[in-house]
Amino acid sequence: MLQLEYVADHLEKRDCRRLVAALHDPHFDLLNNMDAAEHEIPDNISCIKLLIHWNSQLGEGKGQSHVALTHRLKQLGHENLADWLSRTVFHQLGQDLNRTLLMDPFKEPAQTDKTEA
Repeated sequence: MLQLEYVADHLEKRDCRRLVAALHDPHFDLLNNMDAAEHEIPDNISCIKLLIHWNSQLGEGKGQSHVALTHRLKQLGHENLADWLSRTVFHQLGQDLNRTLLMDPFKEPAQTDKTEA
């Protein structure tokens, strides 16, 4: 959620509408006519609401990784924002993984080769 807020805060309104239009397209490459797709996106809804809606709907962003969002950001010329998103998500995944491994109650203590004298 915080990542979506950051993305929304760093896009102009038109760029956000283009991004959401691109996110709704299932094809890997951008549409040839992004202007027509962009006009399908309501212009009276905030960027964060558009992104949250996309992210929460099955058949849209729900269940997808951040890869779709970063891919579209790069295609639309927002490489820095896409790179920030990737770094942030992977950093969070790493923290979650470490936390899971460190807090596992079933984890056995590490074995050592030392013998007691």
